[in-house]
Amino acid sequence: MKFYDANAEKAILSYVLHEGTKAFCKYRAKLSVSDFYYEVCAALWDSCNQFVIEHQTESEFDIVSLYNLMKQKSEDYVSSLKDIAELKESKIIGTAADEYASLIKENSRKRQLQTTLSSMQNMVEESNDTSEQLKAKLCQMLVSTNNDSNVLNCEDALEVAIRFIKSLRDHDDEKSLIFPTGINRLDVLLEGGIRNDTLNIIGARPGIGKSALGSNILINLLKTMPTLKPCVIFSLEMNNEQVIQRILSSFCGLSGTEMTQNSRMLGSHWHEIIAHSTECFSHKDDNAPRLLMCDKSNLSLSDMSSMLSDINQRYGGVGAVMLDYLQLMPTDVRIPKAIALGEISRGLKEIARSFHAPVFALCQLNREVENSKGGAPKASNIKDSGSIEQDADLIILITREKSEATLHVVKNRNGATGSVECNFNGNACLFSNEKQYDYEYL
Repeated sequence: MKFYDANAEKAILSYVLHEGTKAFCKYRAKLSVSDFYYEVCAALWDSCNQFVIEHQTESEFDIVSLYNLMKQKSEDYVSSLKDIAELKESKIIGTAADEYASLIKENSRKRQLQTTLSSMQNMVEESNDTSEQLKAKLCQMLVSTNNDSNVLNCEDALEVAIRFIKSLRDHDDEKSLIFPTGINRLDVLLEGGIRNDTLNIIGARPGIGKSALGSNILINLLKTMPTLKPCVIFSLEMNNEQVIQRILSSFCGLSGTEMTQNSRMLGSHWHEIIAHSTECFSHKDDNAPRLLMCDKSNLSLSDMSSMLSDINQRYGGVGAVMLDYLQLMPTDVRIPKAIALGEISRGLKEIARSFHAPVFALCQLNREVENSKGGAPKASNIKDSGSIEQDADLIILITREKSEATLHVVKNRNGATGSVECNFNGNACLFSNEKQYDYEYL
């Protein structure tokens, strides 16, 4: 079976040439040069990209300039001027262009999978690794393939800067770089909230509220970003029913025990649960789920990567990921725990970057925090910390005295560190009503 279509590649080129650089920038975000099967089509797409970078303004494409750019690539393209002119004069409607772009991308992914599967077969036949080691490597190969990533690819800094500035100008929620936590003064400290592509550690001693804070932040993302791709909770400590019970408690303000007693459930409580559940969990127009949950207790990093890869392929992206909690992930008993967890944290960092989503990894702190006599916890207090501190972009550690909680931002790769005081409602598993804060820039 062939995974290429000449008509589709010519059609998308015809559309962008006719509509101008603005249309090209729209589809450049979806298609790269490597997605084109035919060499001349790939060369023309690359020339369009060079034209946009050089001119940096919305305009029509000049076919002579494109011809000269192609000629610089190879003398084989010297007869292309007439072909470019004919493509520009053809008229393709926008909806058809969307379909052609999707077809080109799908064919490209299938070709990549063919190549990857061949490489995977060779790896299995030639490798001396254990089956579990091979499984991890194979899953990572699939993640890289599905996300169109190639470690050998480099980008022009100018093009990266233009794309970044454009994203700031457009303020597209779906591609937003900052995710609000819902705790206003924490967002002030973090200059808006959580960044995309980041590994974020939330640490605390048992029973202090790390699961609550993680789910509070994730729920706020669902509320404030309606176009966000599906978010995923991996819970190694609690089953899905326990996790959802805590989330529903945060909606209505009652504890799980009170919720199971119908006499305590008032009409207002039911209203809050239904209203917030509808807001957070109702499927979008494309019928994609908003929150997915996995309570596999022996979840490995390769399992996690594989599931996220499938979600990314099926729903067109991953919104955010929460892991509860990191130290419960299975590790090789032959490797020191700190080293094994360091490998997992590096894997989580790679997941964040591969899927362009924030990853929240909950961690348990060691007992030294309890003996610190009121002192603020440190990143080194993370149990079996290994290289977790190094890999993390953001580390928030929680201390609490009854309902008075303090969120200590002990590492922030993107700005300030400091502390935020807030209330913790244990019944509702909810952090709220921040009191005061202080911070400093490093």
